[in-house]
Amino acid sequence: MFKIVDAFKSNELNFLNEIDASNLNDVKIVYDHRIKILIGSEEDLSYKLLTAKEIIMNKISASEKGTLNLKTLKKENRSYFTSE
Repeated sequence: MFKIVDAFKSNELNFLNEIDASNLNDVKIVYDHRIKILIGSEEDLSYKLLTAKEIIMNKISASEKGTLNLKTLKKENRSYFTSE
């Protein structure tokens, strides 16, 4: 879990609220009390977080809530955001 926290900090994603790492192949994170980030496994964590940062900072409005799915990022080369 510290690896995830450190990775968020190093990517300047500072509004980490909750981490569910009860299943290390299905990690879930709540960011800024409004975005649930589905990480999946810690594999390619840096790439997933760089993608999350790009999407959160440039594609999602500051008041928008929803789920950002990064589980299939490497396999499909895409992420999914579902607005609430």
